[in-house]
Order: sequence, then C-alpha cells, then structure tokens
Amino acid sequence: VQLCTATGGEYAQQLISDRARGSLLAWEDYRTGRYEIYAQRVDSAGVTRWPASGAPVCTAPGDQLTPAVASDGAGGMIVSWPDGRVGDADLYAQKMSAAGSPEWTIDGTPVYLTPGSQFTPLTVATGDGGEILVWKQKVIADYAIVGTRFSGAGVPLWPLTILCGAPGLRTPAAAIPDGAVAVLACALLGM
Repeated sequence: VQLCTATGGEYAQQLISDRARGSLLAWEDYRTGRYEIYAQRVDSAGVTRWPASGAPVCTAPGDQLTPAVASDGAGGMIVSWPDGRVGDADLYAQKMSAAGSPEWTIDGTPVYLTPGSQFTPLTVATGDGGEILVWKQKVIADYAIVGTRFSGAGVPLWPLTILCGAPGLRTPAAAIPDGAVAVLACALLGM
C-alpha cells in the first residue's frame, strides 16, 4: 500500500494499531525542503483513510522531528514531537481525529517551552482520549526524564514531573500503560 507520493523523503516513521485491525502512521516529511510531521490511517483492507500523501500534523516553520504516536482509542491518534520553530527543540503534541483532522491547536499544542532542548518523546494514550508524554530534558550538563499528562482536549492535567533526575546520561526506554490511566517509564542509564 503506497502511503505517500509527495516529493522529498519520509523519515522516522512510527506505526501503531488503530484498534480496528488497521494502522496509524506518523513520519517526518521533507516535501517542502524542511521537516514537517504528516500522518496516515490505513484500514483493515489496506485502504488509506486520510488525505493522499498524508494528513498534515504540523507544518509550522522550523523542523519538526522524530514523532511519537499513541492511539486515542477511537480510530485517531496523538502525536508528539520535538519542534524547532523557535530555535531549541521544544515539545508539541497534536490529536488527530479518526477522519485525519487536527483536534487540538493547529500545528500542535505546546507541551514544554523552555530554553534548552527536549528529545526522545514517548507518548502513551490514557484511555480517556488523552495522553501521558515522557521525554529527555537537558538540565545543565545532564539529562532528566520528565513527564506530564494531557486531557483529550489537550489541557495539561499534571504539573511537569521529573521522573528521574539523578546525575548521568539517560534516555526514555519505554512508556507503557499500566491498565488504568497511568504510565510506567524506564530510563537507560549511561556512563
């Protein structure tokens, strides 16, 4: 099944189930000469359900990279990514409906805007249409693992929470639902 015929390259693809025997996919797209985030839904028969060559998730200025995805449980998805629209990489997120339309702020809801860079987001659906987002945050010379939760309407529900702030290098390794609405996050520690 051909998912995108746009010029330029498509990179960092993330694929998940739509929970209806189909798939949801998001990727970095270079069709305009800079990286933007696009997404596509494929049904159980292998038919694309969103616009040809993907639905735009974020086409703001600057580069948007390495999307993380989670099903919203209703045929849509939540996508989060590091975004360079104002310089250093900040985190943004967008909820895409089952029809491929953005449901939160156009070009993404800001998750964390601060000096320094945020990397390696992991997104987990909470079962109520929202998400828990976990990422790596540069803190002076080290990196902390940080997280927050959003409602299905894109409203922050938790304050920013440092999950691991011990000295050293680390990156989020996995984020999974615990069967309710919480998340478990693991960090890989390095020397």
